[in-house]
Amino acid sequence: MANFKQKSTHKIHLKPLCLIILMVIMVNLMGVSLTFGAWSDNDFNNYLTNYWAFEEDGTNIAIDNRGGNNFTVGNINATGGINGNAIFRNSTAIIQSQFNSGISGADARTFVWWVGNFTVSGTDSMISIGAESANDQWSLNMRSAESDYQIEGNGAANNWDLGVLNDDIAAQMIAVTYNGSNVSWYVNGTHFDSNWTLVYTTTNSPFYLGQNPTGGQDFVGWIDELAIFNKSLNFTEVSDLWNGGGGLFLNPATGLNLNSPANNAKIAIDNLLFNCSATLEGTTIENMSFWHDGTGTFHRNLTVDLAGSTNETVFNLSQQLLTSTLWGCSLTRSDDVEITGGVNRTVIPQLVTVNTETYANETTEGSDERFELNLTMKLDGGVIDSSIFYFNNTAYTSSLTSTGTNYSIANTITIPGVDSQANQTFFWSLVLEDGTNINTTSNTQTVNNFGIDDCSSFTVPILNLTLRDEADETLLSANSTIEIDLSINALDETTTVANFSKSYVNVSNARVCLQSNLGSARYSLDSTIKYFALDYATEYYNIQNFSLTNSSVPKEIDLLDLKSADSQEFKITYKDDSFIAVPDALLNIQRKYVSDGQFKTVEIPKTDVKGETLGHLVLNDVIYTITVTKKGKLLATFDNIIAECQNPSLETCEINLNNFAATISPNDYTVGNDLTFTLTYDRSTRTISSTFTIPSGVPSTMVLNATLYDNLGTNQACSDTLSSSAGSLNCVVPVNLGNGSVVTTLYKDGNQVGQAYINLAQDPKDLYGSSIVFLGLFLMLTLVGVGLSDNPMITGVFLLIGAVLSITMNVIGTGTSAFIGAGATILWLVIAVVLVLIKGAKRS
Repeated sequence: MANFKQKSTHKIHLKPLCLIILMVIMVNLMGVSLTFGAWSDNDFNNYLTNYWAFEEDGTNIAIDNRGGNNFTVGNINATGGINGNAIFRNSTAIIQSQFNSGISGADARTFVWWVGNFTVSGTDSMISIGAESANDQWSLNMRSAESDYQIEGNGAANNWDLGVLNDDIAAQMIAVTYNGSNVSWYVNGTHFDSNWTLVYTTTNSPFYLGQNPTGGQDFVGWIDELAIFNKSLNFTEVSDLWNGGGGLFLNPATGLNLNSPANNAKIAIDNLLFNCSATLEGTTIENMSFWHDGTGTFHRNLTVDLAGSTNETVFNLSQQLLTSTLWGCSLTRSDDVEITGGVNRTVIPQLVTVNTETYANETTEGSDERFELNLTMKLDGGVIDSSIFYFNNTAYTSSLTSTGTNYSIANTITIPGVDSQANQTFFWSLVLEDGTNINTTSNTQTVNNFGIDDCSSFTVPILNLTLRDEADETLLSANSTIEIDLSINALDETTTVANFSKSYVNVSNARVCLQSNLGSARYSLDSTIKYFALDYATEYYNIQNFSLTNSSVPKEIDLLDLKSADSQEFKITYKDDSFIAVPDALLNIQRKYVSDGQFKTVEIPKTDVKGETLGHLVLNDVIYTITVTKKGKLLATFDNIIAECQNPSLETCEINLNNFAATISPNDYTVGNDLTFTLTYDRSTRTISSTFTIPSGVPSTMVLNATLYDNLGTNQACSDTLSSSAGSLNCVVPVNLGNGSVVTTLYKDGNQVGQAYINLAQDPKDLYGSSIVFLGLFLMLTLVGVGLSDNPMITGVFLLIGAVLSITMNVIGTGTSAFIGAGATILWLVIAVVLVLIKGAKRS
């Protein structure tokens, strides 16, 4: 079966009688790839607006089989034409019509027609469109003297002479395409040129065959198969119509259409519906056939005998096809003439149904992005064995899990670098157990390049550094310098996404900005910041493994520089539990500001391969805390350090730190996201404290809040706030709140990171000190003496009364430890009393 039949032996008389035949075929397709028909990839019926086949024998009405724009002609001769009848034009007959093709203004269009048996004398107009006025008229001519073809635009004002006139006057196919600005000319499938420019604006234009609009330039010969398309056909499509000289011709008068699915439709194989319809007049339909190419040869799959019936017919067909497949329809009339649907279509079976695809529409190079796919297998017996994820043509192995026919597939990849913003294509390739490959529909993700600067061009801030005097925290700008060396890496630190270095001179502020928002991307940031000023020490502030996300920036960092007159340089050495030097560790040096009651970071140097670094401290008068971190992990904390050096001018001042001298063990800390902290309570002073360290070295706003634990939860007991990369928070609960309980919460940049419930009730030892044991024994023995009797039962009862009084006077605690463990006072007392009562009962 071919798309169109070359009519030579049959004359098909098709007259409109509406008989709509719906053929709905339910087919399970699983796919075979093949080639059929010249128009299999170009559905011309989708673009055809007007078509005159000139098959009307002996009449003077030319039927527009597509657009309904019929017009009066001279003689339609049954003996001529490339495909049955044709219209014969001579100097005594003019063909004129005015119609609206539905193509508006300068929209694209194509004119195709066949001519033959012509005699050229002068300039002969085959077709003219539009009145002879500016920008409205085309005249498509043959010229004898010049022996060429011509497009005449706007009269003679814009002519285009091209090609050599074909001497074969038997039959020629002419095609003229217009893409909205340029015109292309084809003769017998050969492309001449595309350089002629025309502005065409009219929608509803006069239309002339064999003569120009002013009544001249008569064409003598036949014209056949005139078609107008609302598309500028390409070279391949025009060549298909030429078909090596045999031509491919539409049969639109049959009304035989392929309605659905659309060409190249992608449909799940369990929901594939085919629909064709036909209309005939003056004859009946004997049968209609469904065709598809499922075996390598285009063949008929099913024929329905309609026997002239006008009823709608629905039938089902089950097929097993795996890949893209061509399909079409044909009908046989009562006179045994077979008519095809004119166009074949491709259907792409979907063996899987994609339920969800999850991914970020936009990201930035170097970020770790996750792509997730959830699908259902539609092919009976088909099992997905593995999956490969392709991102910008790079393959990544996917993780795959399944439950029955449902599959979940996921990939997390580091987005490759780009020079500028780019839309990267990605898809999954599914491999079935039988080796069949199924590719999912491609999607795109916008990838931004990672632009970074000093905020002179870019506007998304990540760091804002301010240089201040360490003692009074006033700004330093004159004769000052801030130097930044910064790198941004993928989270696994195997790929560097961006580097930035800059020296800021004579300013108190240094800023770093990104080109664009990070979206959902996450990175790791490392930086070394060097700062100094005239009469001030040169110090370093290091940042290590900071998690860079949209929510974690911008960061405000105060660089506190110590005056040279107050500064003493110390060599600080750090060693671990085995007294082995630890390189690349950050020493976060915090100075206590007594008037504020807070510790603030004043310097963060980094150790070298010997575990050594330099710190700038004030001798004797300042209390320091030093926390040691490396790659996001807290190694040790040393508090209450006073910098002492006996002879600074004669010897190197040193501070030696090792884990055995650490005041707080790392095990005492709670570890969070770039945060380690403690929460403690001192009953004697009613003080809640938190010591924290941010291992990356980037400061955050830390808030310690205590709220009375009651029905309302709104009575705040106390609160403390500090913006630093390490330090201590202290909160004293007022005595007037009594001995209830408080809920203590620790926040980092507004996010809760820790919480504890604290009982404010005083411990007996806090009330009575070391006298608690004597008071307890005295009370118990006094009561025993009062209850001394030769009856052990009476003695036991008084022992119980003594225990109750001891608890009431808070001599004996009632916490968990009073009932459980080696120091469980109440437990042992109860056991002793029970034994006495048992003995007394036996005695009695």
